[in-house]
Amino acid sequence: MSDNEVPLARPLPMLSGDAVVAIIRAAQQLPPGRTHLGAVDIVVALLGLDGPAARMVDVLAPGRLNDIERELRAVQEVGGGRQDYGEIDLPDGTRLVLDSTGRELFDRLAATPNRRADSKRVLLADVSRPKSALLEALERVGVGAGHDSMAMQLEALAERVGTESSGVVRRLVYRPIGSSPEVREVSRSEYRGPVDREGLLREPDYAGDIANSPAARSGRSPRSERPSGRSDAEDGDGGVVGFGETGVTGGSGSARRQGSGQDGAGPERAAPNAPITDLLGRAVALGETSTRPLYVDPKWVSKVLGAVERNAITMLVADSRAAADDLVAALAEQLGADGIKGTSVFGYRSLVVLEPGYLATQPGAAIRDGLNAALGGILYLPEAARYFDGARYAVASQDLRRAVARGEVRILGTLDDGDVNAWPPDDVEGGEILYIEPADVDETVGMIRSRRELILQRLSTPAITLKITDKAIEMAAGLADRYFRDPPPPGGAIRLIQDAATAIKVRASTGMKALHDDRVREATTIDAEDVVLALERLSGIKAHLDDRERLLSLEDRLRERVVGQEEAIVAVADVIRRARAGLKDPSRPIGSFIFMGPSGVGKTELA
Repeated sequence: MSDNEVPLARPLPMLSGDAVVAIIRAAQQLPPGRTHLGAVDIVVALLGLDGPAARMVDVLAPGRLNDIERELRAVQEVGGGRQDYGEIDLPDGTRLVLDSTGRELFDRLAATPNRRADSKRVLLADVSRPKSALLEALERVGVGAGHDSMAMQLEALAERVGTESSGVVRRLVYRPIGSSPEVREVSRSEYRGPVDREGLLREPDYAGDIANSPAARSGRSPRSERPSGRSDAEDGDGGVVGFGETGVTGGSGSARRQGSGQDGAGPERAAPNAPITDLLGRAVALGETSTRPLYVDPKWVSKVLGAVERNAITMLVADSRAAADDLVAALAEQLGADGIKGTSVFGYRSLVVLEPGYLATQPGAAIRDGLNAALGGILYLPEAARYFDGARYAVASQDLRRAVARGEVRILGTLDDGDVNAWPPDDVEGGEILYIEPADVDETVGMIRSRRELILQRLSTPAITLKITDKAIEMAAGLADRYFRDPPPPGGAIRLIQDAATAIKVRASTGMKALHDDRVREATTIDAEDVVLALERLSGIKAHLDDRERLLSLEDRLRERVVGQEEAIVAVADVIRRARAGLKDPSRPIGSFIFMGPSGVGKTELA
């Protein structure tokens, strides 16, 4: 193009200060030998600002920003060629030349209906490209399963990670040069292999990048990556993408940056709180061995493993979801210990769980991604019965039935009490139902200790960081087992700890003196006495740290209220002492009494 020929400009939205700064930094930080600005350069600059754009990625892949940036910088070194595809005029008059990927990004930015675009919109412009630099980097570090579903999640996160600080918006001049780069956009679920009438095993040719597929990264054959024939947008099962409490919490404040060496995440598994997590892969990556004590009853782990070995579908019925979750986590640890020496006796490749927000808002896409990630392994699916209901979840139901019929995945699910009688559907092999006994005190203690850091993280605030003693956990488990079994264990014990934490925070607030409980100490550590007070507030039961003297003198205390009923008083006191000593049958009540006599002799008072 000669000096007097200027290509026609295409209007861009007004760009925020962070977006303009990122574009300027991208141009200033081009690797040696590169002269053309590409999409990957702008993405790297956006993540380097630690603003809302970086926070979106951090929520999707907690603690993996450094890994993602390393992948992006490796792509930066290659660049997108030296052909001119467009120009950008900066506010100071500097002219930047775009390569094909930069042209794609700004074409999509120009097509946005919004009048303004912040750094998040610029990042989403790259995400919408068929060969998005960011999505390919996320896939290479083992986050997510499929470009389409990750793009939809980032789009939803853009509305939930906050906005940029106020600043001046600017309009850049964008001039595309020549025709648009030739980019073939195809459905990532398209299958282009020949028809196999005889069922011969072969390597089908998919429209995606087999080398970067989850199957290839995990060492499985590409034939395991069976396309569903639908894109995520065609599911019809999901609504607006959202994340659960855990994922959103991870994005608050400035973006976290931790190397994979610190969180134990390898390229074969999703990061914690990602849409898909392989618990078995995490156990292997963290080096957890069978010498680590189990905090759930080993007999139940063995029963679940035996049922999974026998059946394509195993359903757990437990008093609480937390009990089932902990049982599955313990099973993953044991299977990880089985394969930690490199030779697995059982041979399961994965035990996959889905992020609750992803499953709740996009069940079709979540279950398909989970089935792909769990090929040759186990998919844990809470409330599984609903997803086998074709009337409610047509796509998810078909995918589950197909995977079970082909023997690709074993389903480990949970059933609510209301679903037990209706399970299984007529066209589904029912497998096996296991009724899990409620956790005892020791198991409850183990469950809470395993969740200690997460519980304290949620209870703490920027102004007060809480701690909890082992005695407090043991006291909460014991009191909940005796007096507070709704919700079932470990829910009751956790509720006591939560109430104790609330009382401590109220005590620490100088502006809430009207709510102060003088019995609560001014401290940041939850101890056993705080748990006892929490039980009194929640149930009205006044427990004591040491009931020995009270139990020994129980008859005297009862005689103060009931006169002339010595036989009944002694019988009741003996039963209570036996129960408190742990000698009662756990499957039977403490005692059953029938008080008979005329009105006014003390029957009701003694009861």
